[in-house]
Amino acid sequence: MGRQDCRPSTRENWKRVKLGEVCSAESSNIAQKDIAGNNGEFPIWGASGRIKGVDFYKQKNACLAVVKDGAGVGRVWELPPKSSAIGTLQYLIPNENLTECRYLFHVLVSLNLSRFQTGATIPHIYFKDYRACEIPLPPLEEQRRIAGTSDKVRELIDLRERELAKFDELVKCRFIEMFGDVSENSHGDTKRRGNAKRQTSKSSLSGEKYFGTGTKNVLWYSASPRLCEKKLETREARGLVFA
Repeated sequence: MGRQDCRPSTRENWKRVKLGEVCSAESSNIAQKDIAGNNGEFPIWGASGRIKGVDFYKQKNACLAVVKDGAGVGRVWELPPKSSAIGTLQYLIPNENLTECRYLFHVLVSLNLSRFQTGATIPHIYFKDYRACEIPLPPLEEQRRIAGTSDKVRELIDLRERELAKFDELVKCRFIEMFGDVSENSHGDTKRRGNAKRQTSKSSLSGEKYFGTGTKNVLWYSASPRLCEKKLETREARGLVFA
């Protein structure tokens, strides 16, 4: 029984409210050209994120901004206190008595607001189109817990994505370290930097090129890039083979 008492409020007890009940929308009239020569300590946001620091701010408290026009429409940014956004974004001001800004950020991301866009040439999205979306509204303390957990999950995802990018670089660097820098010239010949004698020949498999002499198991390099072993039965086949 004591364990149950320590649990957060259950979803069955959470209210479901319309988005427009917990936040309001405000427009920005700042054009990017207007801040070209303006520099300062207060951040200003655009569709792709933070643009620069300027010497003014429009929002005193933390809030959200949704890209409402052009590329990236529906993207959500969380703005810190004393910040601004240019005119292609729309402020969403959370009601602090009802919702946490960080919780509302994760809710908006999960709503996939881009599905509400209109316009073929220049896409647009309007608050009136998604303000009626129903969202769960747990108590404020539970909202903070959910936001904290969501932040940690997002950090882990970002970390894994960076690791995968590094592994991809490692494979490419290791390949060059082991076999040299290989490229194709305008004649389609395969080149290898090092002491290996360049030789281009046809094998039993169409389009293959290779170095050296003798029948051996050789390494096949595909555009993935991915290495695998493949045996070529030719009179003089040895070394590195490329597709």
